[in-house]
Amino acid sequence: MSVLINSKLFKEISYSLEKNYCFDIDEDNKIVKQFNFFKEIYCFYNKKRFNEIKLSVAKFILPIIKKLANEAAKDKKYPRDLIKSDILNLTSVLIDKSQSKKLSKEKVIQDCKICLIAISMGISYTKLIQNKDFLEFVIKSRIYKCFKTFNHKIKLIDDNICILSEKAKKYIPWKQLYDEKIIDAKGKLIGFYGYKGFYQKKQKLSDLKIFMKKDPSKWHHEYTIDLCVKAYDKPRGLGDHTWLRLKTPEGYIYSIGFSSDKEDSFNRKSFLKARRGVIMSPDFAEFSNDPKIYFSSKISYKKFKEALQNLDEDIKSDQLSFQIMKSNCTIYAINFFNKYSNKKIKIGGYYYPKIVYFELLNKLSYYIPPKMYKMGSTINKITYSVFNFFERGFQKKNMKKNFFVKNMINIFRPFNAFCLNFPAFFLGGTILDRQKKFIDRKPYISSFLEMFNLKNSIIYHPFELAEKIKGNIL
Repeated sequence: MSVLINSKLFKEISYSLEKNYCFDIDEDNKIVKQFNFFKEIYCFYNKKRFNEIKLSVAKFILPIIKKLANEAAKDKKYPRDLIKSDILNLTSVLIDKSQSKKLSKEKVIQDCKICLIAISMGISYTKLIQNKDFLEFVIKSRIYKCFKTFNHKIKLIDDNICILSEKAKKYIPWKQLYDEKIIDAKGKLIGFYGYKGFYQKKQKLSDLKIFMKKDPSKWHHEYTIDLCVKAYDKPRGLGDHTWLRLKTPEGYIYSIGFSSDKEDSFNRKSFLKARRGVIMSPDFAEFSNDPKIYFSSKISYKKFKEALQNLDEDIKSDQLSFQIMKSNCTIYAINFFNKYSNKKIKIGGYYYPKIVYFELLNKLSYYIPPKMYKMGSTINKITYSVFNFFERGFQKKNMKKNFFVKNMINIFRPFNAFCLNFPAFFLGGTILDRQKKFIDRKPYISSFLEMFNLKNSIIYHPFELAEKIKGNIL
């Protein structure tokens, strides 16, 4: 693989795109940022100018990324070496920042995305665009993420695009996936791609299958359970996630996650509704590029078998209840981990206004120029400290230390609880999905008296778990 040029420039452009800075690229291939505060504000709110910057970046990197895509099919080290390169990271950031309807339809942006897909699947850009049916299937199914995760490549046999099939135990022409009922008549993927290739799902819920195989020396050839968290450096309202891994001495890895029934989508009127929960195997976060952190514990063979049996029962069960505040992915993963591991984990939860606050900050970053956003960092730090101060006061072990907070809570506890829980009426907090026929299940707010309970204002968030793992304070 040819050496990537100007790595420093690629990093600077990626950083500027992520932070929503306005800039130009001069004739000497150097990044030139806006000179003054007012000009940057003007450029930021001038969407046409901002789109021009993204298009200029796309035109600048397209010849480079095309060359990489055409070379990737010949490179045996791909994708693990290439995927870390600065040019690929820049292309990913550019595509992520070009999601608007108008910008995403620009040919130069689409070509950059196709190049990334080609590199992920180990096929040349030229060959991929020549097979439009296959390209359309790949984009719709997003199957290229699986190829990158499992370090797989497409093979060309007699000039046909061939893909690994678990059933056939070999590479087959991709159109045979229709015959194996992995792709339906409309071109929709109804099967899945695992570490052995494409396979057909036997039931509506995912079977508990081996996710992948890795070198077991990394966990000393022992049975292990991992608590996995996907989280950034700041909490988000939605997007962070917690799931589990079970690993064997032979190197086999099971991936298990918990979520709501995909048929029951989230919306404003049902956001807090208690709905049917399902086990995902593998968990969708395995294929994400978001930052991940892991916490491992050794377990016995007996515990391992019991855990698999438990998961098999949960997969077949129709009585799992998912509620985003009290019985979410984090609670399921922690309870499962504590049940079978030798280490015990406990988190106190966040009062949800803190999460709402950070979600608003994340949203504001898209509408406020970077320099103006930085000006509010002091206010942000003060507000964060206030949240932490009151949260520590809510905890019983700190009640004696925070005398003021203790008395304020005791006096205003019912009123505060009612104010915090009142929005639940409008977000589906009093709804239980009756169509799922839950046994002994209650909605998030099951009676009027629960409106005065502060515990109902707590959300068990993946970010808190990630922070504790990083700080080794479990």
